[in-house]
Amino acid sequence: EQSGNRKVVRISINEDSHDGAAFMPNATNALAIDSNASRTTLRIPTLPNDAWSHSARSLDTAAIAIELGPDHWRGTEQSWEQAGRPSARARLAVIGDSLAIEIDVRKKLPYFAPQLEENPLDNEHPDINSDGIQLHIASRDDRGEPLVWIMVPVAGGESVRVTPRTSFAARVNIAVRWWNTSSGWALRADVPVVEIASGSPARFAMDVIVNEMPPERERRRGQLVLSGAHGETAWLRGDRQDTARFLTVEVHG
Repeated sequence: EQSGNRKVVRISINEDSHDGAAFMPNATNALAIDSNASRTTLRIPTLPNDAWSHSARSLDTAAIAIELGPDHWRGTEQSWEQAGRPSARARLAVIGDSLAIEIDVRKKLPYFAPQLEENPLDNEHPDINSDGIQLHIASRDDRGEPLVWIMVPVAGGESVRVTPRTSFAARVNIAVRWWNTSSGWALRADVPVVEIASGSPARFAMDVIVNEMPPERERRRGQLVLSGAHGETAWLRGDRQDTARFLTVEVHG
C-alpha cells in the first residue's frame, strides 16, 4: 500500500492488525520489521515484467523494501557495533510468475568462501561460514518441511553456488545471480510462485538470513535475520530457522 511517498505493510500482532511504516535512518522508502512482532504479514506487490532494471541492476522502487540492522543482528561473540554495524536491505515483489527476492548487503570487502566438500570444523554445511544468503520458505500446502537454500556468490562473474538443504527445495528450480555494488554486494533469487503460494490472495511464509563472515575467521561472525534476532545468538544454528518465526507473505496486485 502507499501512504504519501511511503510504502506500508500490513502488520498483524497477536490477532490485532494495523498499518505500520517504520524507517531506518538514511533508508528512503524502506520499512523496519518489528523484531518483537509475533505474526507479521507482508503484503507485497505484483509488478510488470520490466520492473527489473538492467542498467541499475535493481528491483523497481515499487517493491517492498525492508531494512536489516541492529534489531536483526544475531551475532556470535560480537555485538552489532563491535561487528562493524552490518546492514542490508531486502526487496520483495512478484514479477511475472516468480517471487523476486533482492538482498543488497552493505559490506565493502565481502568474503565468499571457496567450495568445500565437507566442513573440517563440525558437521554443519561449510557454506554457512561465508558471506552469503539463506532463503527459507514454507510452501503453499504445508508439506512438513520448508524449502531451504544456502547461496554463496562465486567470485569472477554472476554465478551463485546454490545448495538445496531440504528434499523439496532440491525439486524446485530457482534462478539466482549476484553482482558488486558501490557499498558491497547484492543477490537476486527468483522462485516460481506456483511452487510456494496458494489461495486468493496467494499466501506463503518465509525468512531470509544474511550470513556475515570476515576472511580472518574460521566461522561466521553472525547473521542478519529478516524476521528479527529476538536477542538470540548465531551459535549452533547451522542453516536452521524455526518456521514459527517466518513472516507471512500475501501477494497483491
